[in-house]
Amino acid sequence: YGIQIGGLLSGIVHLQNENNKPLVQAEVGIENLAFNRQDMGFMEISSQWNSQSKALSIKAKSTVIYEQIQNHPIDLSGYYYPSDPNQNFDIVLKTENFNLKPLQPFLKMAIAELDGFLSSEIQLKGSTKNPQIQGKLKFIRTRIRPQFFSTSYSFSDEIKIEPSKIIFDQMKINDSLGNIAICDGNITHKNFKDMHLNLRLNLQNFILFNAEPQQIKYVNGIAFISGQIRAFGPVNNLTIEANATTERGSNIYVPLSSTVDVRTSDFVYFKEPEDTLQIKKVERTNLNVTGFNISSVFSLTPQAKIRVSLPQDAGIIEGSGEGVMTVEVNSRGDLNITGQYEIQSGSFLFNLQNILSRMLEIEKGSNIRFSGDPLNAEIDLRASFTTRTTLNGLGLDLDSTITSARIPVKTIIRLQNKLLNPQITFSIQFPKIDPDIERAVYTKLDTTNQMLMTQQFVSLLVLNNFSFAVTNRSVANSIGISSFQMLSNQISNLLSQISQDFDIGINYRPGDAISSQELELMLSTQLFDQRVTIDGNLGVMGTQGANQTSNVVGDINVEVMVTRDGKLRLRAFNRSNTTEMLTVSAPYTQGVGLFYRKDFNNLAELFRKKRKEVQKEDASGNSSVLN
Repeated sequence: YGIQIGGLLSGIVHLQNENNKPLVQAEVGIENLAFNRQDMGFMEISSQWNSQSKALSIKAKSTVIYEQIQNHPIDLSGYYYPSDPNQNFDIVLKTENFNLKPLQPFLKMAIAELDGFLSSEIQLKGSTKNPQIQGKLKFIRTRIRPQFFSTSYSFSDEIKIEPSKIIFDQMKINDSLGNIAICDGNITHKNFKDMHLNLRLNLQNFILFNAEPQQIKYVNGIAFISGQIRAFGPVNNLTIEANATTERGSNIYVPLSSTVDVRTSDFVYFKEPEDTLQIKKVERTNLNVTGFNISSVFSLTPQAKIRVSLPQDAGIIEGSGEGVMTVEVNSRGDLNITGQYEIQSGSFLFNLQNILSRMLEIEKGSNIRFSGDPLNAEIDLRASFTTRTTLNGLGLDLDSTITSARIPVKTIIRLQNKLLNPQITFSIQFPKIDPDIERAVYTKLDTTNQMLMTQQFVSLLVLNNFSFAVTNRSVANSIGISSFQMLSNQISNLLSQISQDFDIGINYRPGDAISSQELELMLSTQLFDQRVTIDGNLGVMGTQGANQTSNVVGDINVEVMVTRDGKLRLRAFNRSNTTEMLTVSAPYTQGVGLFYRKDFNNLAELFRKKRKEVQKEDASGNSSVLN
């Protein structure tokens, strides 16, 4: 265990056995006593044999003087009866501000750091075969950090010890932010063997988990939890039940693979979709946990953020949502997860063969489903990015003023089936386009051909252009545009690093003889404890040539959560209108709206208040509608 004891020992020990009458006398002192490099002061030890009671008296007291205050970390006194089969001990151990740090090596399998002090009074009676221990342990400013965790927990409370039971009576535990958990229950035992646990832990916005990637490679991040955890049964077949909800600030990262696929690429080429993404088989890793039965129900809320790294660095899913997950581990260490996590908002960082990457917005309703083995999880995710480009490359038989105008093009990637080896498909939509133009586009663009969709996806991603009927000049222009966009992306990254509260982006596209140049500024932020969300973009379009003019265009959305739960919201917007072939309309549409959302199974449930809400209103005498 790495025990280190030091000090200067001096004294007298007298041992004698005359006519079967033993005599033991000892007077020993230890100066500068150190236990695992912790100063214990001066230790006095005395012992004497009492022939009448056939007992050996024992006294040991350490004294530490700090700032002229005398303290006794260890004070032991009592008797040892070697010949009494029923009563070997009658000893009292007292500690006064005993430093707990030297005990950490004994607990290093579970505890990485241990600080604090212990004051106690423990009485030891009984025999070596049946010891009887009773007393109290009072922890003072005690702090522990579990192994593999980045956070520490502190407490200053008492634990009561009885001959067959260890009692936790409403013991308060604080996390590193001061949030409180209450531990209640007991541990029964038979001479500290055959231990049975019956413990309850009530949590309120408590840091239950906090680990860095280098500490736990399978899952890391931070989890704020409210709910209850129970641990009961024998320690060799312990059952742990949890019913908990994630809280704001939770951020969990699940790397499904740490393998990095590095390759050199001499040319950009397109292959059949089923051959484009190559994923190696991932072997299942069994949990090295035996003797435990874990049954936990976690309610994941939008306040918690989840980050999943796909195998082979294919991409990163990051977002927030909701779902109820059941996690079970049996005594053999088999892990089973059931439930569905539905993403409400988030982003997907798509990575193409480690050549290029693009951040896409995840559409609401995307989900990850678990039905047992977590490695057999299934995904149904739609993510998209919108760019402004022309229809020149499609060879449409339309007026050049229509095909050369930059319009929003929404490119969608969809991941389906197995999470570890998803099927990837692509599609393209035109959110603001005249229906006649849209029909003309789809006559040239076969959306059922996934090889074609993959080609168009990469072309829009890299060149910001469709890849049909591309002339040498337009290729050069597209490459030039791509270079400007790459520079714009770097500027956007620098701007976003200025503040964690704002996402700022800038995008510049040079013009040519046909199309106009564009400068676009994008801003997104959340204010007032994330109850006000503002996002939008502002663009300046200018024509080339002698008569240069500029037009300012832009969209903006403002959404306010009127109630804290987000059910009642106020929304205002300014949006640019669709360009149509035959009609002339205003360039913008403004609007404001109020909407309310509530989930229900039937109409009666929609209008019926929950019993707890009615009782709360009756008790308070009034009710609050808006928070």
